Amino acid sequence: MGGPSFIHIINNYHVQQEEIRIPQGFVTEYGDDLSDHAVFIVPSGIEWFVEIKRDSNSDDGGVYFKKGLNELFGSYSITSVTFLVFKYEGISQFNVRICQLSGEEVDCSSFHNNDTDDYYVEASDEAGDNDDSEDDSNDEEREEFRDGPVRKKNRSITRGGLRTQERAIEIEKGFKSLRNNPFFTIGLQPSYVSHKFLPIPANFEGKEELWKLENIRLDVVPNGGSWIVFLITMGRGQGIRFSKGVPRFLKDNNLKEGDVCLFEMVAKKKSGFYEYARVHIFRSWPSFCLVLSKRKSSLKRR
Repeated sequence: MGGPSFIHIINNYHVQQEEIRIPQGFVTEYGDDLSDHAVFIVPSGIEWFVEIKRDSNSDDGGVYFKKGLNELFGSYSITSVTFLVFKYEGISQFNVRICQLSGEEVDCSSFHNNDTDDYYVEASDEAGDNDDSEDDSNDEEREEFRDGPVRKKNRSITRGGLRTQERAIEIEKGFKSLRNNPFFTIGLQPSYVSHKFLPIPANFEGKEELWKLENIRLDVVPNGGSWIVFLITMGRGQGIRFSKGVPRFLKDNNLKEGDVCLFEMVAKKKSGFYEYARVHIFRSWPSFCLVLSKRKSSLKRR
């Protein structure tokens, strides 16, 4: 079953003002699910981050896609002879197809940014590595966009993100839980690392039990320590994610883009509620080399 969809025909105003108004009917039904940014996923699999801005001064409370659109427009030559098809996948993620008014779909595998770089709008992290400030914040995510220019990232990272997802699927297929515990994998994409959240896969059969929890303990195996992370539900059954506590979990375990985490959910025998999760870490080769190098340096200092 597909998610809700809407179409937007692009004109010069959208390009000049760098904004697309989200249809009011969609906002009425799903507006509570939207965060301060959206993830656009084009058919080639590349992710684009676009600001979502709410106009509190307007009579009808309009909601707009804003900062980040110009880079998308420029990369795929989106002009006034183009329309976009948005399909909502939950957790502020949209599959986006780009079509000419003739009906012909634009080939998203080619770029016009010298074919070397992708553009992203990144969330600022004013707290930096200060874990105390993150732990003292409330449970809601705070993702603000920089006012400065958008940063470029190497395109190979995005392609690597696709490989990470494929690798996560293969790891999940090959994993066998000794106690038949339910489990799921999360491949660390650039968006998860930069925005510091981990979305629970929509196809995880045990996610209904997660909806009942405020937080859960993550035990990294073998002998890797424990972390508490909080869960945020996105509303209207659209999704759930690990949020507060994720920055420390990522930092303490040296988790990087390309790594895969497998979460094996362990339930209490009597109640059946999830008690904690065993986390199995499968590192990408660059990440593995980095961790190994740090361990060697630590041993030399002893």
